[in-house]
Amino acid sequence: HALLFLAFIWSGVLAVGSESVSRVIATFLCSLLWTEIWHYASHRAMHLRSFHFIHREHHLSRVTGVWTSVSFSFLEKFIFSFGILGGLAAVSRFYPMSVIGITAYYVFYFYTNTLGHANFEFRKPNYRSTFMGKIFNSPTYHAMHHARYTHNYGLLTPWFDQLFDTEWKDAA
Repeated sequence: HALLFLAFIWSGVLAVGSESVSRVIATFLCSLLWTEIWHYASHRAMHLRSFHFIHREHHLSRVTGVWTSVSFSFLEKFIFSFGILGGLAAVSRFYPMSVIGITAYYVFYFYTNTLGHANFEFRKPNYRSTFMGKIFNSPTYHAMHHARYTHNYGLLTPWFDQLFDTEWKDAA
């Protein structure tokens, strides 16, 4: 992913601006929002019969572990990475991005994605009813996706599962 990120920057496809606190924060938030949209759409598409071959490797883990967070076919990882960076590159035509903001987002993403696949719930039982629980998924949320195979397609947030009614009603 890092090589693709550098290629987007060096080629000028991803426009970058001068680093400032406001640009870093705006880029981080844009990266979070776009990644949630792209991940939900592409992940849900990969559960369709015609595209499932792309995602099959990731679901070899019905019970997740930390290594599940990086268990993807090359094609799946390319689709996720190219889609994320492609969307950010499109936005960068109107608002140049911060390299620090994107990098900070990817560090956050890697950490939370690893926790999300760790098969260890570290949040309290009432987490979903808290402010943060309405914003971010728990490891149990994504574990339900692996165990049941459908629903709970969201990456870090439940937003699009709730919007498109693909959240398990007993989601934790």
